[in-house]
Amino acid sequence: MDAKPLLNAVAAAYANLKSLEVEIRYEHESGDDNAVSRHSTRKHGWYAAPDKMRYESPGKLQAVIIADGERVHQQMETPEGTRVSSSVQYGNPMPCDFRPDVPWIGGMVFLFHRVAENVARSEYLREQAEASVVEVEFGTPEYPGITQASPVTFWIDKKTNLISRLECTMTHRMPAHDETHTSKHTHHYSYVAIDQPIAAGKFVYVRPAEIVTMRPGISGGGGGGQSGGIGEQRYETWGTSSWEDDTFVNTFKLRARNMELQFERRLSFEDGALKVVEKITGPRGVTEREYTI
Repeated sequence: MDAKPLLNAVAAAYANLKSLEVEIRYEHESGDDNAVSRHSTRKHGWYAAPDKMRYESPGKLQAVIIADGERVHQQMETPEGTRVSSSVQYGNPMPCDFRPDVPWIGGMVFLFHRVAENVARSEYLREQAEASVVEVEFGTPEYPGITQASPVTFWIDKKTNLISRLECTMTHRMPAHDETHTSKHTHHYSYVAIDQPIAAGKFVYVRPAEIVTMRPGISGGGGGGQSGGIGEQRYETWGTSSWEDDTFVNTFKLRARNMELQFERRLSFEDGALKVVEKITGPRGVTEREYTI
């Protein structure tokens, strides 16, 4: 049976909210038969129509996100205890909104105004005492990437038409690699208050006196990858950097235009000079060159 009419009712219920306070239990499971990792965290969310939101994730790595109607403020704790924050211009959707174009689920999602959009298939699975269970397959994202999600299963509260639970399995392929990782995501929603007054101060961000501001484009670590582009301009990249004794080694893999290219650059620092050895591997073999700067 097609569940689209119920999804429309769910979307309307969230669109008509004046305010909402919700507790979220987020469960994440990843790995394979030989090594499984599971963890569970509790989060808290507040929403005031039409454009104010607060999200808190407690614990050692505490995170707070506040949308005040003009800007979105994010603050978190690093393992060293240093507060880190960023502030960006307010946009739509808000960080807590479910996005049907990318239905893989993040831990902070608790608003589902758009749950009836981009639906490719929906069906009732079963009825429970307090909830209807439906499975929804969403259409291909406008900008397809390297992450794919199974159909999303929603538990919809019969009294409020709000979502009380959801499950989704996500498969992520490492950029420019054939290695894949699968994880299962489950959200349990407990609604503390619906359409009740929320103190205005809940959506006011107070910047601490001592803080380190995140700067876009600066990152650390041994390697990482990304994908982007559309159609013939699609690409995937993966890069790593490391030391081998006194030689600095940088590798870069590129997949584009049905080609796979691997670049390796080895830097040796000798007697005040820089020796560079480059190797490029592609469909026609290997090209090498060496020079000193």
